Amino acid sequence: MARQHIDTTTNHGSYTGDPAPTAFGKVNANFSELYSVTSGLTLTAGNYFSGGWVATGAGGTVAWDDRTEGAASRWFSFVSGGIFQLYYAPSGALPMYVTRNGVVTATSFNPTSSADVKDYLEGYAGDADAELDRLVVVSYRYRPEFADINKTFVGLLSENVHDVHPDATDGGTETVIQVGEGEGAEKVVKQLPRNVDMMQILALAVRAHQQKSRRIRLLEQRLAALEALVAPPPAAVQ
Repeated sequence: MARQHIDTTTNHGSYTGDPAPTAFGKVNANFSELYSVTSGLTLTAGNYFSGGWVATGAGGTVAWDDRTEGAASRWFSFVSGGIFQLYYAPSGALPMYVTRNGVVTATSFNPTSSADVKDYLEGYAGDADAELDRLVVVSYRYRPEFADINKTFVGLLSENVHDVHPDATDGGTETVIQVGEGEGAEKVVKQLPRNVDMMQILALAVRAHQQKSRRIRLLEQRLAALEALVAPPPAAVQ
């Protein structure tokens, strides 16, 4: 419903603007629409909203204005075709989206890695080469109740990674989600799948490569020494 404007200027002779019943009818209609949209929200201390809010219809979009630049750097979030999308209005770019199966696509994923946010820095003392040898590479398909993706993946099992390098895994805990809306909503306990920190796996792969490179250089030096020992003497000059 479009906002109903209360007329306060039209001269009707004996009165000006909307009669009181008409004016307050418009007030009630406007407030009813606002309450229907925000019925799931509760205003808490500090002017924060708690609860749920749904953007529906063809224009079901949430706009986010930059705190310093305002609408000049506005982002939109919306769902279309089962895909959650982030849209940057000034450039028209769509830099990130998430499919209903949890596949995240973005221009880049950059984990925080600067030294100024880290403590107890030291070179890795473990045998990364041996750890990688213990990782099991598998091919698999997702169960349809988890992700309806008709393709075969190649990857790792978080349980195996946890056995080899526990700090490279997370998750495996329970969470409560709400299924349905309104009075028929039901709270269901779900197990969060364990995940793998691929940045740590990448770091182990880099360290294992360095270990192998060092061994190869040492073997090349030993081979060169052995070749020098067995090489025939140079022919005598006539």
